Amino acid sequence: MKITIDQLPPTTNASFKVGRGRFYQTQAYKDYKTLVRGKVKPAPVEGDVTMQVDFYIKRDCDIDGRLKCLLDALNGLAYEDDRQIVELVVTKNKVKKGEECTVVQIDNLIPT
Repeated sequence: MKITIDQLPPTTNASFKVGRGRFYQTQAYKDYKTLVRGKVKPAPVEGDVTMQVDFYIKRDCDIDGRLKCLLDALNGLAYEDDRQIVELVVTKNKVKKGEECTVVQIDNLIPT
């Protein structure tokens, strides 16, 4: 399954805040999950999966900061739960402003 999302997920720091001693999801996190749910037809695969994530980013940043929101947004859509991911390859590619996006390839592992 190949998914192209025309937006980058928010970073972990922009996805969660602390208030009154509790963590809560920010509006940016909720908006991204809504965007992904509108683009991906629910067809969760069962069993172990491998995942390739390609971030197309205009500026240099940590590669891991955007993963949590993306993986959470795909829960129940591409797979039942992100615990099914047994291999994850992430790349960061520099692009011009306006060309930013996320491309995800998810493959089901077939037992031998």
